[in-house]
Amino acid sequence: MDPRIIGRMATQEGLITRRQLLELGLLPEEIDRHVRVGVLVLVRRGVYARPEVWAAAGRWDQRQRLMDRAASLSTGRPHVWSHDSAALRLDMQVLKQDGRSHLTHAGRRGSHTRAGITHHHAPYTSAELDPTGHSLRLARVALDIAREHGIRAGVCAVDSALRMGATYEELEFSLERMKHWPGVSHARVRLPSVIPTPTPSPRRSGASSSRSWAMVDLRPSSACRQMGAWCGAT
Repeated sequence: MDPRIIGRMATQEGLITRRQLLELGLLPEEIDRHVRVGVLVLVRRGVYARPEVWAAAGRWDQRQRLMDRAASLSTGRPHVWSHDSAALRLDMQVLKQDGRSHLTHAGRRGSHTRAGITHHHAPYTSAELDPTGHSLRLARVALDIAREHGIRAGVCAVDSALRMGATYEELEFSLERMKHWPGVSHARVRLPSVIPTPTPSPRRSGASSSRSWAMVDLRPSSACRQMGAWCGAT
């Protein structure tokens, strides 16, 4: 294979788009032949991997990461990883979902799914981006998962975010911005054990409360594992 193609794929987790192959001089019929004979593996429409890269991704979460990366490469509009796709990138421990890739585009609210990729349109601030700028941060991702998938997925996502270093203030900040967003009731009403209230947390002040962040004390090895398939664990 052309060293230029190998070099480009090395910078993209072993993936390359059809457009990039054409720009590097391959003809359409050459690309199709590479797929037929197994030199390239079709990951998503217009996105390919080297066969050894695809074969090495033996676990479902590893393949989902490749699918998510392929979704990003195939999307021309500016976006960041969000929801379950961001959770995988951030190594969060969350419940396995339906295999869709999730990308969020800044702008007016709404979403649509096409070819296994859900495009969410929602505003986000620089404070809600991880240091790479390619993914939303833990707190925002956890609350988006709660809105998208409901109480079971939301409890585990928020619990994971807190254990990985997300702060109560970050969760409160993102939740406040979601006041009228679709599915926000899953976060505000159906997740009372993980939604902030003005009541101080016992972890901070020694006070007790039945509706504070301090109630989030699930053990990933027990409570969340019992809810369904686990992402981020071997």
